[in-house]
Amino acid sequence: MKSERNKTISTTLTGNIGLNFYVELSVDAINDAETYVQFTYADKVVKVPMAEAVAAPEQGENVYRFTCELTAKNM
Repeated sequence: MKSERNKTISTTLTGNIGLNFYVELSVDAINDAETYVQFTYADKVVKVPMAEAVAAPEQGENVYRFTCELTAKNM
């Protein structure tokens, strides 16, 4: 996949700790079932597919939030 444009990063503190990665995607990437964001940390690789992304129109047009759940130790 082509590199898309990162918009911002935040955290989610509910039942789990989540690193939210906001990215502006092309229409082609949004419509491609194979689109994903890959998080790499602590020798782990986590792929979050487009199907789990959440639209974030408050961040801009075609911006989606991908969340990677982490332990406090891995933040």
